[in-house]
Amino acid sequence: MAVVLSSDSCDICKRKLMQCVVDGKTRSGQWAYMCPDCRIEEGRIELGTGLGQKYERGPWSNQAWVKTAG
Repeated sequence: MAVVLSSDSCDICKRKLMQCVVDGKTRSGQWAYMCPDCRIEEGRIELGTGLGQKYERGPWSNQAWVKTAG
């Protein structure tokens, strides 16, 4: 199943999301769309229910994201 995210940039550093994004909980407890770099610095490493999900660009569209973990 593919989804369209409500944001096209990282909530923390504001850079454009390219091929991978984590919709997950930060260390402070808030949730954010995070690029891979910000996930390492600000996010939790674990993924799953109540922690976060990882999405990658779908092969058929630059707008659709496919859940690949969590």
